[in-house]
Amino acid sequence: MKQLAKFEEWRWLWPPRPATAVPATMLNHYEKKGWYAQYKKNGNLALISIDPDGEIEVFNRHQDFMSWSPPDEVCDQLRLKLWMKGEWSVYVGELLHTKAREIKDTLYIFDVLVMAGELLEGLTYHERLMRLSLNVVGDSSYSHLMISENLWLARSFDSGFQDLYEGIKSADSIDEGLVLKDPNAKLAPCIHQSSNGGWQVKVRYGRKNFAF
Repeated sequence: MKQLAKFEEWRWLWPPRPATAVPATMLNHYEKKGWYAQYKKNGNLALISIDPDGEIEVFNRHQDFMSWSPPDEVCDQLRLKLWMKGEWSVYVGELLHTKAREIKDTLYIFDVLVMAGELLEGLTYHERLMRLSLNVVGDSSYSHLMISENLWLARSFDSGFQDLYEGIKSADSIDEGLVLKDPNAKLAPCIHQSSNGGWQVKVRYGRKNFAF
């Protein structure tokens, strides 16, 4: 088993983001390669840190604090489900709040960089997802599993990519498209904004108001 480094003091970790957009005609190609598909929501990328004392900070992808502060009930859920007392935890997701009409104060999580004080560099995306899935309570939606009422874990699909994509039809849909990820890609040191861009691609749904 890989020996993981300890994460003992705060430093910025660039969140993994897809560097390349590909057309929907490539969906079958990536499905045959064994990649995963996840829904991309119409939210704001969020880096969520929980320090050893349980203090929670939420950053955007530019290293700035988000204008949104998690309300007490969301902080309680984060501490209960995604934190080990006395250790750091760092998660990556989207905040569904400012752009979603019907969804507020909700974090749609799709990656973990630090868990229980361990820096997860060198673990594959699949291995990190398995650690995240330990927190799922069992309920699920078409796009996500429930960690708690305000904490969602993105579902990962290994087949039916074209059907997933074509299902994004409603003009009011909160889904912008799909992100495809190589489950066997290892997390590289998060020292640059493009450090982990090569093992994932985005497939936009054809609407003018979405530009992720």
